[in-house]
Amino acid sequence: ATVDSWFSKLSGEIDNKELVELVKSAKQGVFFVMFQPGNEPVRTLLKMQKEKNLYVRGVATQFTSTGAEDFKLLKQDPEEFFLDAAQTSGVGKTVGQWAVEGTASQFRTHIGHAITHSKMIVIDPFGDDPIVVTGSHNFSKAASTKNDENFIVIRGHREIAMHYAINAMQTYSHYRWRAYLEEAEREDRDPFQYLTRNPIWQRRRNTGETKRMLAFWLPPA
Repeated sequence: ATVDSWFSKLSGEIDNKELVELVKSAKQGVFFVMFQPGNEPVRTLLKMQKEKNLYVRGVATQFTSTGAEDFKLLKQDPEEFFLDAAQTSGVGKTVGQWAVEGTASQFRTHIGHAITHSKMIVIDPFGDDPIVVTGSHNFSKAASTKNDENFIVIRGHREIAMHYAINAMQTYSHYRWRAYLEEAEREDRDPFQYLTRNPIWQRRRNTGETKRMLAFWLPPA
């Protein structure tokens, strides 16, 4: 494997431009976990997901909405309850009878720490040239031009890429369930409406986003 290291602050956002080029090189899929990212490389990431039919999953805590960093939560080709990016949140109701979760706003108001503070991008983790980006850099203009930050780019180490991809997917799955509940409540839907003893539910595995998911994780031999 090879490792490149970047330290900010830098002029011209050359570090973010490098991240954009890395994202553009993706051939199969990208995972990300971010804290307050800016416009790039996230916009390019979701754009490439659509243009290249990439498998993209990610979580970001508290997307920024002021100044140059006005990235918003996006859904590309949205299907029912499938999110390409999920903003971290909690469940506003008691979970079973053993635990109570707080929402993201409650967490920030009363505790003040980030819910997801990781900063990682994983590109083509199961391909011939996997890439992992991780460090303290928030993938934002402020991190590039104002802060004292860093990130490393690890190329060609499949085991590291696999572990980072699994960690990112665990985080995404954790918050996707919460996003699903929130969306179901907002649209006055029963979140458990798809539970059935009829095997017809399996037809969803052959279409749309679910088909893309299976193609990525279970490629043909």
